[in-house]
Amino acid sequence: MAERPSPPSTWWQLRVTADPATAERLWEELGASSVAQVPGPAGQPDELVATFGDRSSADAAAIALGGAVVPAPDEGEWADLWRDWARVTVAGRVVVRPVWLTDELAPSATGPDVDGRPRVVVELEPAAAWGHGGHPSTALVLEALSARLEPGATVLDVGCGSGVLAVAAALLGASSVTAVDIDPAAVTATADNAGRNGVAALVAVSGAPLVAVDGRFDVVVANIGAAVLVDLAPLLAARLAPRGWLVLSGLLEERWRAVVAPLDQLELVEVRRADGWATPVLRAP
Repeated sequence: MAERPSPPSTWWQLRVTADPATAERLWEELGASSVAQVPGPAGQPDELVATFGDRSSADAAAIALGGAVVPAPDEGEWADLWRDWARVTVAGRVVVRPVWLTDELAPSATGPDVDGRPRVVVELEPAAAWGHGGHPSTALVLEALSARLEPGATVLDVGCGSGVLAVAAALLGASSVTAVDIDPAAVTATADNAGRNGVAALVAVSGAPLVAVDGRFDVVVANIGAAVLVDLAPLLAARLAPRGWLVLSGLLEERWRAVVAPLDQLELVEVRRADGWATPVLRAP
């Protein structure tokens, strides 16, 4: 969600075995500029490729996690590394297809969900923004939206990234979606993806900070990680309409309780889990 500084002249990379806790630590604590999961060598676990804008941060990460720091290839060779392993994601009623995957969707992806409800397809181009829809934390929010979003609801997407959640909410029947992110690349990507999916008239996107957002909303979603959510929790709760519900994501299973703890004025409705990640859903009185 935060803006990164101007690109350095030299980038540094560290490869470590993939797991959710390590990915979160690289991003939130150790200052990686990008973290991509890539298939490991034959018969080996998948890896995280973390790229750093300064050698000292990369060295600190190597001390904490192991591995050797090496100069990164040209930015064009690694910035979009994750595109090679991105896949179509089916989460509840939502199908997310990155636009560079041109294969026809399988009938199982576009047919009704297990409850017989029609699915919606989000065609997504993240460009330089965060999020292609395949991360478990994103899929968990999409599942919650699929299960709980009422037609005509108003939605606030905080830290909208590529716009996948905002666009999905509009396609699922929201009457209006307000999407905010302080990263200019996210504002551009969300607006472009709303247009690509025919919901530009429903999605209002801006670079405004949460404190500047007016009004209350039936649904508030925030998939932005534990550290930021702890800071924003009171503001997120204040944006809920009566009986509105809040979906928090980007949280490891062992961390969601600490994020929810300050929100004791809200009712904890459920916690969705997948692959070591947790997404609590709370409701306003």
